Amino acid sequence: MEEKILTWHPQGKQGTNISKTKYDQVTVTIVSALETQGELTFMELNMAVGRQLANNTETDFLVTKRPFSGIVLQET
Repeated sequence: MEEKILTWHPQGKQGTNISKTKYDQVTVTIVSALETQGELTFMELNMAVGRQLANNTETDFLVTKRPFSGIVLQET
């Protein structure tokens, strides 16, 4: 059985269960984007992470674009 973690919501709402592997993939991608591109706005970071995960054949995220809200990552 795959290990899962419960994410934390900053406003005290219920977090989301996500596989530890996918959580780690997103974490590494965020850190990599910030290290290579420097300071980013939330939208810029969202777009950079979405592009990188969508182009990575080793991830199995469903990456969709939504107008005015950036990239949405969904577990598949």
